[in-house]
Amino acid sequence: MGEKLPFEALSAVKKHLKEQGYTTQGVYVAHDSMGCPRYIGRGSIFARLEARKKAQQLELEYFSFYVVSEKKHEREIETLLIRAAGFLLEFNDKKKRVGIQAGNVRDYEAGTVFYERRYKYGKRT
Repeated sequence: MGEKLPFEALSAVKKHLKEQGYTTQGVYVAHDSMGCPRYIGRGSIFARLEARKKAQQLELEYFSFYVVSEKKHEREIETLLIRAAGFLLEFNDKKKRVGIQAGNVRDYEAGTVFYERRYKYGKRT
């Protein structure tokens, strides 16, 4: 894992991980110049971060990443981070939830136990 590294170090970190035999799959966070998370995603960490930096060259300054050994947990970790950072994420639109709006079971891996808030007169449609 790496936290709040400058984007200038991206290629060196990628090279080092590959030389050490680590996977480059996992969850990543792109931060602005104040260190606030602006985008969270999962997948091929360095390719996705390179693309994100290219799309928002002026806004993003730092990155964090977490190599996840069990791929089945990537989505859950990504969703947790997105929910926690919610209102700060300018560039995430899919899974972000601001306020008390519930998430969606499709945001998690198949087989995940998902509890949903019930309203006084049954589920809201």
